Amino acid sequence: MAVIFPISDADFDALPVQFRLGVSDGLVAMGFPNRSSAKVARNLADGSDMTILGSPTVNSTYSAFSAGTSYIDSGAADTAAVSVLVACKTPETGISAPIRPSYLGNQSSGQASLDDSARLSTGVQLYALSSTQMVWSTCRITGAGTGSTNVTTSNWILTVPDVSSWAFYSARSDDTRQNLKDITRSLSNTSSVASGRTRLRSPGNYRVGSAANSNEGVGHIAFWAVFNRYITDAEETTIYTAAKTYLATKSITI
Repeated sequence: MAVIFPISDADFDALPVQFRLGVSDGLVAMGFPNRSSAKVARNLADGSDMTILGSPTVNSTYSAFSAGTSYIDSGAADTAAVSVLVACKTPETGISAPIRPSYLGNQSSGQASLDDSARLSTGVQLYALSSTQMVWSTCRITGAGTGSTNVTTSNWILTVPDVSSWAFYSARSDDTRQNLKDITRSLSNTSSVASGRTRLRSPGNYRVGSAANSNEGVGHIAFWAVFNRYITDAEETTIYTAAKTYLATKSITI
């Protein structure tokens, strides 16, 4: 005979153990930033603690980050191939430079690069360009030699109904491909990358809720993940389904 002891208000997904997302190969960092600062700081990919900069506003369902002043340093370094996935929205209106909420990435300007110390722009970034546009920005090498003239920023722009509603975005890049999707609304930008334009990696870690560049603005994030490879379309669907199922328990629909 078994005896069951109910535990009031238990939050087992906040324990320092690995969270099973359904896709583990190449998963280096992920989180459901809600309930407490301790949970926001926990890397659910391996149970380790990350670094919180500033003071994100944390509630029971998501966290509000302010680009440049409050964000998570994931501790995840850049790799030649990368996939980032985010459930997010923004309360900002009239979005235009410098108010462009940044959700996940490591893009920087004026920093030394792992590949070439003279190049000025490095990394990738997912952010809101306007009230109806999301951008996946990837810095790429355009020619031999050094200097910013041999670097281009490939901005894959995706037009969406609005950036103020919850949606699940997947952004992927490697040396030959680049892809941005709004999986919630079945939208995508799968334009081709020009031949020879390999990625220029950033020396900085991936940041959640901010960028190392001049973007500003508040972003709300309910889920995020970083993979050190270009995941498949089927894996995107698996991750989306897992995140959607969990966030439904928090009354967030993606």
